[in-house]
Amino acid sequence: MKSIAPIGIVAMLVMAGSAPAGTIDPAVSLQYQGAFRTTEGEFSWSNGGMAYYPIGDGGNGSLLLFGHSWRDNMGELALDYTTLKKKSEGAAVGDLDAVTVLNKPNPDPNVDEPGYASGGLEYLASTDKLYHVRNAGGPDFGGKMDRDGTNDDGPKDCMLDNRAVGEFLAEIPSGAAVFSSGLSSDQNLVTGFDWAEYGNGCTIGALDGDAASPMPGTYLVQYRSADSMNNWDRDDQWKAGAWLEQGADSALLVGGTKDITNMGGDSVAADDLKAWMMFYDPADLAAVVGGTKNTWEPQAYATLNIQDVMFDGSGIKSMAYDRANNVIYAQEDQSTNGVIHVWNVATGPVLPHPGDAQPDGKVDGGDYTIWADNYGKTDAPAWSAGGWTVGNFTEDANVDGGDYTVWADNYGYGTGAAAVPEPACGLLLVVGVWALRRRRRSA
Repeated sequence: MKSIAPIGIVAMLVMAGSAPAGTIDPAVSLQYQGAFRTTEGEFSWSNGGMAYYPIGDGGNGSLLLFGHSWRDNMGELALDYTTLKKKSEGAAVGDLDAVTVLNKPNPDPNVDEPGYASGGLEYLASTDKLYHVRNAGGPDFGGKMDRDGTNDDGPKDCMLDNRAVGEFLAEIPSGAAVFSSGLSSDQNLVTGFDWAEYGNGCTIGALDGDAASPMPGTYLVQYRSADSMNNWDRDDQWKAGAWLEQGADSALLVGGTKDITNMGGDSVAADDLKAWMMFYDPADLAAVVGGTKNTWEPQAYATLNIQDVMFDGSGIKSMAYDRANNVIYAQEDQSTNGVIHVWNVATGPVLPHPGDAQPDGKVDGGDYTIWADNYGKTDAPAWSAGGWTVGNFTEDANVDGGDYTVWADNYGYGTGAAAVPEPACGLLLVVGVWALRRRRRSA
């Protein structure tokens, strides 16, 4: 697994209020790292379906994902990028690191493995099998197969309405509260979709992928016309999901495309589509299983507008979760460039970028002013304890030249500005200003 160092994020929380106890607060714990891309065109035209394979690429971890949506095929990508790059730092798609294609999708449109050209994909280490589902109106809903796509035991139907689920598939961790509330431990996969006016929001269900057809399923979220999802619109598309864990906290993350203009189902007005994430409280889903809540009662406790990080798409079409390292991979939708974005689920508070005192996701002159105004302090909090608010970017208690160096080394982050003058020159200037201020105050 490629290690990813925390580099901070400006949170894009659009639903006000703190996260419920026991959940993951995206404003605190979600860190956007940047993106990479694939050079294989077959992946660019995929309808989705992506899974993290922990023993892939010789134990380094890899991504398994569907190829062209017209063909029942699958390929594998290495995670051998050198750096992750961001649109906010001026990167274009062509600047992104292109990872190695370990296994190219079979280009043959007549391959006879049925039914997994699109939809959800997940690997379970407990069975060493890949599970696949798709949004379909018939019995060919899904199945399980070997890692290379062979020995498929599908197509199988499911006991859920397979028109309203199937666009994503994710593992439900064994310790999830839904199991202690009565859900069968065999139903350890979560699937979902948003089926326009027939769903009135994202339908979410638990599924037993090992059973014979029809696979048993239990609704965790199912809205209706009288009780729709908050801010629902018929143009919403929920295609990706991951059941996140961070210590004792957890969340069901659902990603996709949100129409933020037509909320309420207006099919005539122009769309305003944004890449979007929403977070469900697993305790609400457990309450549905336990019978103390109706399926239409759970609502997302937080949502994120992530359109600003997209390169040329307006949604997420698949997601893979590296549970061991708490890394989320999300494939950009409505794009033909094979862009895959990366987030960390942090184990502690998300710190601003070094040198960002405001913090606003940029390192610029405003941060310099805060440092200069506090230059000489000897009782500042350490950087990791909030010292950035007074220009302390190191772990000591002093606002001094070392902090200036951190600011200068990071100047231009998030803005693309040119490098600052040599640190020594700027430092002499600020020391002089600080000394002059002290003389005036003591006069």
